[in-house]
Amino acid sequence: MKRALTLALVIAALATSCKKKDETKTETKTDILAKSAWTVDSYGVDVNNDLMLTGVEDETKPCDRDNTYSFSANGTLVRNNGSLKCSSEPNTDTGNWQFYLNETKLDIFGNTYFIKTLTSNRLELYSPGPASNAIFILKR
Repeated sequence: MKRALTLALVIAALATSCKKKDETKTETKTDILAKSAWTVDSYGVDVNNDLMLTGVEDETKPCDRDNTYSFSANGTLVRNNGSLKCSSEPNTDTGNWQFYLNETKLDIFGNTYFIKTLTSNRLELYSPGPASNAIFILKR
């Protein structure tokens, strides 16, 4: 009788522990954006339309490379312009962000971009124009 009871308890414990291991939450695009602040990597105009910034297409100034973007899950956004200032820009700007078209487009401060890449450490955005693409890349 003791063996049967012990065996039943062991089986119940194993069954319970297996269920907990199977329960994992899939990280959403919002989770990825809001996890931590993003730093400016580069931006510019993609004149040959290959969705990459090469050579003179990269217009990133040193004073922009310390700027960060912090996305909140509730749709608010804070841009911190860093310690290197390009002009008389404020220390921080606040605004909103939002996904569009099944999370393939991202609106930031009223500017809409297509999402080329969104991973835990890289966000590549582009905005098509009539002759070229504006590209904006953030990293962690």
